[in-house]
Amino acid sequence: MYPSLPVEPASEELEAADARAAWLDSLFRLSPELLCTTGPAGVLQRVNASWEALLGLVERDLLNKPLADLIHSGDRAAMESAAARLVLGEPVVAVESRVRHADGSHRWIAWSAGLVPGSPGSTFYRGVDVTDRRRAEELNVAFHLLGEQLNEATSPEEAARVVLGVADGLFGWDACWLELFNPDGQTSRLVVLMDILEGERQDVPAFSEEQPISRSARRALKEGPRLVLRDQSHRMSRDSRAFGDTSRASLSIMIVPIRSAETAVGALSIQSYTPHAYRGEDLTTLHVLADYCAGALKRTQAEESRRLLEGRLRQSQKLEAIGQLAGGVAHDFNNMLAVILGYTDLLLLDTAPWEPAFTPLQQIKQAGDRSAALTRQLLAYSRRQVLLPQVLDLNALIGELCPLIQRLVGESTVLELQLAPRVGRVKADPGQIQQALMSLAANARDAMPVSGRLTIRTADVTLDASVTRRHPEAQPGDYVLVELADTGTGMSPDVLAHMFEPFFTTKPQDKGIGLGLASVYGIIKQSGGHVEVESEPDRGTTFRLYVPCCPISTPGSAS
Repeated sequence: MYPSLPVEPASEELEAADARAAWLDSLFRLSPELLCTTGPAGVLQRVNASWEALLGLVERDLLNKPLADLIHSGDRAAMESAAARLVLGEPVVAVESRVRHADGSHRWIAWSAGLVPGSPGSTFYRGVDVTDRRRAEELNVAFHLLGEQLNEATSPEEAARVVLGVADGLFGWDACWLELFNPDGQTSRLVVLMDILEGERQDVPAFSEEQPISRSARRALKEGPRLVLRDQSHRMSRDSRAFGDTSRASLSIMIVPIRSAETAVGALSIQSYTPHAYRGEDLTTLHVLADYCAGALKRTQAEESRRLLEGRLRQSQKLEAIGQLAGGVAHDFNNMLAVILGYTDLLLLDTAPWEPAFTPLQQIKQAGDRSAALTRQLLAYSRRQVLLPQVLDLNALIGELCPLIQRLVGESTVLELQLAPRVGRVKADPGQIQQALMSLAANARDAMPVSGRLTIRTADVTLDASVTRRHPEAQPGDYVLVELADTGTGMSPDVLAHMFEPFFTTKPQDKGIGLGLASVYGIIKQSGGHVEVESEPDRGTTFRLYVPCCPISTPGSAS
């Protein structure tokens, strides 16, 4: 019987290597987790079927390509650091990174990595999809941050920017808008409108402060949250057009309504120029985010409206108090002027033109007449002027006044009339209305010292509750609107706050005493109307005079 031959060490090593290879084959075949091995340069040598199941990536497209190419750029440094720690002797390292899905999105993967025994330079990676956990952690942090910052927001715009900032951190966006509905339920305003312009994210000026609720917002209210995904071949359409650059179409769009309990507060949209940038779960998160912020938006909207109304009420009360004071002083002064002018006229009757006292008496009378004109302006401002109202056609009155206005503003200013074909009749003092129009024309002339355009428009309008909420001193009803718009220097907010106060002026002392706009205010108020002003520095000024329409008398009715 022959003795058995000893097994050579090389054979033991070969059997161990075969066992490891068989174990690795089984692991790659059966594991539901992401598995891969990389070579010395980080190039993928082997992947399992889970890459296709979890990330939509097939084996033939992965082999011989660097693993780093699939890693989000923000996480590559962490992956490189983990690989370096393995080389320095750590047996196993753990790291999390985002890996690109076939649809362009990213999934969070928690990796465990170690060197492959017997294969110098090779690294084995085992990955677990932790996207849901990471998203839950991000949402917890985001909603905590959102709650803190919303509590500090004092205006709808601040609250909107907080929400959009959190949305940017969760999903990212290239363009966005947040539309807040007005209490009337028919109009809205764009609180925030942003787009990428010249490579930078910027605010885009809204077309108007108040506008009808947009088609996209109404659809979101009716149908609920919408996710719109388009490819690069998509043709431009109204709701996919970029806000600041109309040459690009938004390819990924999320639009959600904003509701507080059963009340519709507004709508929110974030958009990307990248196809398939968002998924259904992102839409759900954005909807929750929008509803979470609804209360803060509603609160800040109410606070903003309250502050605005309080400011306008204080301004109205201040003007009323100034008017009462000015009216009282003007009334008493007017009585004294009547005595002065009366005795001056009597003395002039008894004084021949060649007598020495005649010229001083004329100077006294001229000064008295100028003082009387000032008191009439003060009385008009305080609404204590004696009016002689008549039923007027303001189109006809403006037409008659047009040559005088053109001479007043000068040939260098273009006077343009845009009068409605027909307007309602008003009951007002024609002389006072003419004085108000001439005062506004003079104001426009001074704001356009070189050249410009003064446009006068008329129209029939109805002031409803939405207008009177913003202007509590106005009354609902039918009015004839007379609008005077110039292209002059405009006024700052500080000037606008005082412009109707008597003796307030920004002109040099020899150019005016500050009673022109004050008298306009008083004339229109005493006629039962309302005055609005819109102005910005270097963008001109628009005055809107609302004069109430006369009730239409029917045949046989009492006059």
